Amino acid sequence: MNVSPVREWIPREDVQLTEVTSPGIRNRCAPSRRFFGLLFLLSFTAAPALALDEAEILKRFEEYERRIEALEQQLEAVKREQAQPAAAPAATPAVSERKVNELDRRLQAMDDELRENRERIELNGFATVGVARGTSSQAFQSSGNQIHNDFDFNADTVLGLQVGFQVNEQADFVTQLVARGVDELRSNDEFDLQVDWAYLNYELDAATHLRLGRSRIPLFMHSEYLEVGFAYPWVRPPVEVYTLLQDFSNYDGINLRNIFRLPGDWYLSTQAYWGGRATDAALSGSSVNIDVDDLLGVNASLRNGGLHLFASVARADISVNPLPAGLQPLEAILQAGGRTLTVKKEDASFAGTGFQYDDGALLLMGEYTRVRLDEWLNDWESYYVTSGYRFGPVLAHVTFANLKTTDHDNRIFTTGFGTFDLRDAPAYLDADQSSWTLGMRYDLSPGIALKAEWQRVSDFNRTAGLFAGPPGGPAQIWSFVLDTMF
Repeated sequence: MNVSPVREWIPREDVQLTEVTSPGIRNRCAPSRRFFGLLFLLSFTAAPALALDEAEILKRFEEYERRIEALEQQLEAVKREQAQPAAAPAATPAVSERKVNELDRRLQAMDDELRENRERIELNGFATVGVARGTSSQAFQSSGNQIHNDFDFNADTVLGLQVGFQVNEQADFVTQLVARGVDELRSNDEFDLQVDWAYLNYELDAATHLRLGRSRIPLFMHSEYLEVGFAYPWVRPPVEVYTLLQDFSNYDGINLRNIFRLPGDWYLSTQAYWGGRATDAALSGSSVNIDVDDLLGVNASLRNGGLHLFASVARADISVNPLPAGLQPLEAILQAGGRTLTVKKEDASFAGTGFQYDDGALLLMGEYTRVRLDEWLNDWESYYVTSGYRFGPVLAHVTFANLKTTDHDNRIFTTGFGTFDLRDAPAYLDADQSSWTLGMRYDLSPGIALKAEWQRVSDFNRTAGLFAGPPGGPAQIWSFVLDTMF
């Protein structure tokens, strides 16, 4: 069977992102270790939690370089002295020769130690550059950015660098820096640099690993390589499902991973994690701070050849401050009647499941999610189904996705001043939409893919969907990107 070179960049179950192939191709490329000094200096400014350890590592390398240079100078001086006419007793040449051999031995030992330490540094990287344009006057929310009715070169632009340092046979430090394009209409900056990963990975045994630090929240099948466009067929993962990770995608805490081999070439991997994080986000047209505490979740992946089954559940306490501007006048009235819209440590829950089948030619994939949030925050259900087929290096695919608010009828607040029915404002609080996406991916060469997509978004049910405001009818989005990994 002919299989196209469509590869995925998927994180190893142990430590860090590694380039591997999709089912049908099983080769690996050795990671580049060049320019480690520059990348370490960059990570010092962005990851204060690991700066001291990485600075010490770099300082140690520089000290090795200075010591080797000094030894080389001594060795050259001794060799020059030995080459001059003898003006000393006959025993002097033998002494000089022993000194040269000792310096040579010390120089070789330090050079071997420096080379060994450098080999403990592992670099990986990925990048996406592209352009997108929508037909609606309302901006479309996409991957934490916005697409307007003009050519936008920042919406899908991403550059990521990952640095791993092997401390010993059981422990690794991993830092991932991601620079994302910023909406030109909302900021004067062109890129926003963030630390997505900064954790210590400790191998308890061959099948069990413990992470401590900042990691990606593993809610979905594609969570851990969400930014690596080369790893999936679309320009961007279906926003109807992955909108939950647009403003809140990482957490600080612990993560325990296990891998089990089952009969019949089945492999089961599980994750259990706990932590939390606060971040700024856009909610109901306003900038707010979302604080997630006591995030607790588990997921499981079952694999056999080209078949992948996935399930995930999580819960957390969520706080939102301040209230969106549009709700503040109502908040004053409700407080007078003994009620409030304030969201403080309210319960939030998530459940999701997914599947993927890829035999190298046929691709079938889908996910379903359900989110429940207390108070006025909307609950929703979402799903997508993707079907694709490969023709040599070309993958043609079609995706249907749907997002629907499920608690619209519950937004009625009764106080001593009367009843306030928030169902009359679906465009402000609810988010419904469906979309069809037709796309094509062409693998130009190993590690480089060109993608093009046309998307039609509709079925808003008087809401704004994932647009900044009601689009007033079906909208179309055109996208072109170049994905690469190295």
